[in-house]
Amino acid sequence: MLPVELVGVFDNAGNLVSLAPKTGKPGPKIFKPALLTTSPSGGVAINGLAFPNPFTPQEIDIHNARIAEPLLTLSLPSPYYPGQPKDHAYGTPVYHPSGWNGYKFWMVGAPFPGSNAAYENPCIYVSNDGENFSVPAGLTNPIFGPPAVGNYSDPQICFSPDYSKLYVIWVWENGGGTIPGGYSYALMISESTDGVTWATPQVINGQANAANRSDSPSLFWNGNGWTVLYVQAGQAGTPLGKITTSSTTPYTGWGAVTTPTMTHPLSRNWWHCYFSRAADGQVIGMVQDNNNDGGQLYTCSSADGGNTFTVRPFTAIPAAAGGNWYRPSLCICSDGVKQEIIGYFSRIGGLGITNFQVQKAKLAFDAHLHFAAKASVLDMVNRQVSPGRGITVWDSFTRANAAVLGNADSGQAWTTQTGTFGILSNTANNQTTNNNIATIDPGFSNCSVEVALVTIGSAFNLICNFQDSGNFWQFGWNGAQMQLQKIVAGGAAYTFTFTGFTPSVGDILGLVRKGQFLAVYYNGRLIDMIQDAAFANSTLVGLQASGATATQFDNFIAGQA
Repeated sequence: MLPVELVGVFDNAGNLVSLAPKTGKPGPKIFKPALLTTSPSGGVAINGLAFPNPFTPQEIDIHNARIAEPLLTLSLPSPYYPGQPKDHAYGTPVYHPSGWNGYKFWMVGAPFPGSNAAYENPCIYVSNDGENFSVPAGLTNPIFGPPAVGNYSDPQICFSPDYSKLYVIWVWENGGGTIPGGYSYALMISESTDGVTWATPQVINGQANAANRSDSPSLFWNGNGWTVLYVQAGQAGTPLGKITTSSTTPYTGWGAVTTPTMTHPLSRNWWHCYFSRAADGQVIGMVQDNNNDGGQLYTCSSADGGNTFTVRPFTAIPAAAGGNWYRPSLCICSDGVKQEIIGYFSRIGGLGITNFQVQKAKLAFDAHLHFAAKASVLDMVNRQVSPGRGITVWDSFTRANAAVLGNADSGQAWTTQTGTFGILSNTANNQTTNNNIATIDPGFSNCSVEVALVTIGSAFNLICNFQDSGNFWQFGWNGAQMQLQKIVAGGAAYTFTFTGFTPSVGDILGLVRKGQFLAVYYNGRLIDMIQDAAFANSTLVGLQASGATATQFDNFIAGQA
């Protein structure tokens, strides 16, 4: 039984005056963009009708993140070369919604002037806007270092679960000497109750064999104790390493090293990583591949506490122009009602950068890729959605029956490429049993496209990067299985079959093209991403259907990814 669908009743000025039950076809309904507004509490109002916050902390998919603003290069006050404030290898902040000892953002950074590891010592910076950082009064940076032998590197900062303390963890590498305790490599931890005075650091995970080194550590409270995830840079393939303790403090009780499953999609090595625990318990993070020269960035998530990770390329920021990306970090900013994530990305070279710079940008999570599964306001009105930022094509197909699709609600004309696509009962449907294809142009080759299913036909697909009737990408149902296919010269040159998916009325298919990567969404959830640049410059998207039973589609949405 389908849920009751509510639709907006509009006056002549386009204002929503009420919500009323709808009869007829199920599926999402497109609201006009101006009708959705955000309330101060983080909720949503539709012309004064209040609904709960549609994006709660539990509902953020890190793999769907995009850069929501231009990258801003931070000026962090180096204690070594005041004239080079931007020369930091990385900076990792944490956030407190009401401020902790006077500041909302507390960051640990690592100066790296001239790529000299002797300067890579933990330094503390504070800010109330996440952009303009300074040294807190009474503190002299670095808080520790340089050490008597070797050097420090890779600091990271986190709060205790009750917010009473800050912890900083970093790496001590011996540089050919011997760390007290007979170690070649060790992790160091210190704590502070005010961010200014720091306790004598203690060693955890000391290793006599350099092959067991632990680089780029991330420390976080796992709900029952502490976890450290890091890169085992001395091991073949540089896999992830993990240690845990059930102690209330992160100094004792650490267990043996385990190796989480985190497979690189291109079989490269991991180099730097950052992880944190989100409000819903999932472990999210961002990693950098390659080596000391930097590389590319990837988002990662784990639903089992950091034992098994899903990894996807972070295509929102491509290869650094003339340079590479270094250690990334994610700052989760939550006030208990709404959640925001800010990315802090280190870049090596490029764009006039001599050595290293830390760049900051807020991340956004596009509602139009998740409206079927995520927004509670959409649940309350049975998946009604407003075209958001970047959406250029939207079509409810609400018009008279016809043997052609005509013009979309957004104004663009549909083109029938093969067969016959038309309008039936306010839906788009194939009107012959042959191969029927219709396309429309959102104006972007880097595009996202979605459509809802109203009736399940014999075979159907959502299409993107349509070059011509023999060359395009499609995702859909072949009558027995859900598949992603690359069609070349009229035949399937690549097929990936998804098991466990049987389409139902109201389901939503989605495709997102970003450069050489193509992502597949099913009911708002990312289910696959591949690297293949075929037809990546083609802007057309559309629908395909065939077979004795016609498919009916509704609420087609497309735009810039």
